[in-house]
Amino acid sequence: MGYQNQGFADSPTRYRFQFGVSVPVWFWTYRSQLQAATARSEAAGYQLQTQRLELSSLYEQALADTRKFSASLGYYEQTGVPQSGAIISQSQRLFRAGEISYLVLIQSLNQAFAIQNTYLTTIRDYRQALIELNYLRGE
Repeated sequence: MGYQNQGFADSPTRYRFQFGVSVPVWFWTYRSQLQAATARSEAAGYQLQTQRLELSSLYEQALADTRKFSASLGYYEQTGVPQSGAIISQSQRLFRAGEISYLVLIQSLNQAFAIQNTYLTTIRDYRQALIELNYLRGE
């Protein structure tokens, strides 16, 4: 419905009105657009659900890694590193006393340094697990 004033000033019909009805001829295009938008919305919802599950699984894995490396660090700090130091000092003392050969000394030192290397690797892995855990928490 609308008002139209395009007549001349001396025209007998001074006011003109216009009425109309709009019927979409191609209504199925709008319906298909609505269906496509609904499908995209559902797909986005499923993608959100998948991302949440993946994030939750990554968080649980990072938490398990942190606990595992924490337990390993406890072992190395209480047992492994002191044992490594004892192996080094004992093998050096025995070599100076002439009770073991140079080859046995090198093997003992290699074993002790392998323990210390594993300890340092565990520290690195523990810190990486903490960083990943904090990242997944958003900290």
